[in-house]
Amino acid sequence: MKKNSAFTLIEVMLAMGVLTVSVFFISEILFKVLTRLQDNNDNIEKIFILKRELYSNYFKRPFITKKIVTKIEDPSVTFATTLEDVNKKSGLKEYQDTLKIIKTNAVWKKENHLKESNMLSFIFKPKEKEVKK
Repeated sequence: MKKNSAFTLIEVMLAMGVLTVSVFFISEILFKVLTRLQDNNDNIEKIFILKRELYSNYFKRPFITKKIVTKIEDPSVTFATTLEDVNKKSGLKEYQDTLKIIKTNAVWKKENHLKESNMLSFIFKPKEKEVKK
């Protein structure tokens, strides 16, 4: 008798099924990873744009004390920035005269929904030295 060492049709079909399901799950995981990576890349890009706006508005003299709304076209982002004093109940109350809080809210459109990112920054505003006459 001749012994046949080939796979049967059922074994081949079962192996193909397992391979197909494995590829499906791996591609789903890769898609989620790439989507998350793109979202993080967008957030980092907005943070650098926000940093540039903060430097141009607040890290030079004179200090702007009102609320600023900035719209950028490329990429399309809207920033709303306010300069606030340190809260009297805060642990930073002893620095109330020299420390200011910058609260910034960035909003942009991604696909069909809005994305939002909030940032909190501190700015050191030293006391003006009195000139002796």
